[in-house]
Amino acid sequence: MRVSLDDWLRYWKRQFSRQHQNSEHHWQTDYWDTRLRRSENYAEKWDYVRHNPVRQGLVEHSDDWPYQGEIHVLSW
Repeated sequence: MRVSLDDWLRYWKRQFSRQHQNSEHHWQTDYWDTRLRRSENYAEKWDYVRHNPVRQGLVEHSDDWPYQGEIHVLSW
């Protein structure tokens, strides 16, 4: 079964919003994605994403964010 990126994002936003019913939470209206071509790019992007909650002041350390991890590990 193939799922579009839009459908996947919509699903996870809905799940989060149901669990955290907070009127101060807002979703950005757009996203940017890119194709990763080398393992170095993957490591850089993963590090950037891991630190998003820290940059937003949601946690002090990226390891404290409970919604982290890999769904599918990419082998290079």
